[in-house]
Amino acid sequence: MENLQDEIIKVYHENKFLQTIYEISVENYQDQSLDFYELLIDLHNQGSIDVVEAFKSLKNLPGHERDFFRTRHILEKLLSKINAPVFSAMECVLNLVREAGQDGAAGTIISSFGDFCKADSSRPKEALAYIESSAETLADLLVSVIVAGADFDLEYYHNQAVRFLTHEDINIRRRAIFALGRINYLDNIILLQSGLAALEYSVSQEDDDIVLANIIRSSFSLFRQNQEQEKRYYHIISTALSKGGDYALHAATELFSFEKKELTDELVDILLSVLWKVNLQNKGTLNILDFALSNLLESNYDKGLPFMEKLLLNNPESMFDEFDSVISIFRKQENKNKLNNVGTRWLLKGEKILCKAISEIIKQTNATIEADPKEIEANNAATIVFLARKGIGYLFYNPITATSLLVSLIPQVKENEIKQELAALLFDPLLINFPGKVGDYLKQQLVHLADESKEVVNNTLKMLEDYLNDLHTTGEIFELRPSQIQKNAYQRYFSELLSESMKKAEKESVFLSLVSKSILLYGRKSINYIYEKSGEPKRMEIPLHSHSTEMEMPRIVNIDPFGVDYMLRVFRTERINQ
Repeated sequence: MENLQDEIIKVYHENKFLQTIYEISVENYQDQSLDFYELLIDLHNQGSIDVVEAFKSLKNLPGHERDFFRTRHILEKLLSKINAPVFSAMECVLNLVREAGQDGAAGTIISSFGDFCKADSSRPKEALAYIESSAETLADLLVSVIVAGADFDLEYYHNQAVRFLTHEDINIRRRAIFALGRINYLDNIILLQSGLAALEYSVSQEDDDIVLANIIRSSFSLFRQNQEQEKRYYHIISTALSKGGDYALHAATELFSFEKKELTDELVDILLSVLWKVNLQNKGTLNILDFALSNLLESNYDKGLPFMEKLLLNNPESMFDEFDSVISIFRKQENKNKLNNVGTRWLLKGEKILCKAISEIIKQTNATIEADPKEIEANNAATIVFLARKGIGYLFYNPITATSLLVSLIPQVKENEIKQELAALLFDPLLINFPGKVGDYLKQQLVHLADESKEVVNNTLKMLEDYLNDLHTTGEIFELRPSQIQKNAYQRYFSELLSESMKKAEKESVFLSLVSKSILLYGRKSINYIYEKSGEPKRMEIPLHSHSTEMEMPRIVNIDPFGVDYMLRVFRTERINQ
């Protein structure tokens, strides 16, 4: 240990301190040796080295052999136990926050500064004085200072936070409001009432979006500590949301997602009444909201679905595939009734964003949908035909899903004329384009269908059989019989399209960016070598197995692609008169 002590003092004076302690921390990463950190603390407190001054020179240099965050973490472990001038520690910490840039871990060291302040009751007051005199540069530390000081003198630091709510600097006001919610009031009702009154004053005076967001967070934090005045807290949150923008909505989204177990029904209703205004271009907010919505749809579907609709209709250009958690809810087998309901409901509404959402839920699955009778007006022929056409329009390339929807509509129809129209839609475009998939599916379903539905399906299958027989009676029509050379040319063209699409997908693949790729031209197995701890190579043989997949392409697309596209566009854009 003495040799290490001398070495550290030596490298400190040679300006190699940061590199050396980084290397030592990496070597001791597995056992997390406490002796090393205790040694640094002792050397600093004895005056042999100045850890704080040394870390002021730490830079976040891209590609540098010394990892910035791992090196900074050393200071985070030391800060609460070293003696240093408060202002010097503040400068060092803020410099390291700035060096971290936009990284999500940039501000973690601020909590270590809070621990530094908690180590001595004089430090929070001193830091507070520095912040007030240099608000522009030191404001980021206000919350940790007030929270640390409250451990020593709750009333004094609460009053300081309240006092800062009227500070001329907006950055101080933002952080002072946030600090009010971070203080642990230890059931001090008088101070809690004071904090509540301060938030009521601020929400009536402030228009800054970040301030309003922090008012929402702090109001809920105080509400969680004491719920006696819940109506006043609800009013504050509701007012802040009515005045706020994206930041306030993000704060509400955080409450809705992360605090769901502690939210009252009334507070949930307040949040839902405005969260539909969330801008789904804000990806951070969207990810949190997606998680919260999936939980709401599971726990309270009747409340979650109307909100989901309103949110999507307010963001008609959004991409529903970014709602990963919501999509997974509807894809669960145990939620089949929910899928039937949302599929019927949204296709009937006919709005593009809602219909595309159904298509996204179904995409890359073999899910089937049955029309939900509760969403269909009883025996309304126009509604049933509209739903069938809309389902084909958006689910055409999921033919099994579209077919299942049409088959489920047959028992809900009394008029033979409408049944024939559904049979016609089953035949053209579904059976004509996908005689394999759709034909096999219908034959499998025959044993499960009621007599009236079975008759319609049998007639439709007979129509397909007659259609295919008629095709074979046309003889050798040159236009319908491309030569082998023409077939090969088209296959090469189509293969090139698939190859380009595959290359594009590979470039965007997160998984493929982590692994290397090799191409085997021939052989029965692949051989690789992995290196064991001893450095010796070990031969690994992986037998090759065949793998295949098939895709049924719409038949008519090859003959009349524009006609198919036009038909689908008509089905998608149709509206039903209300």
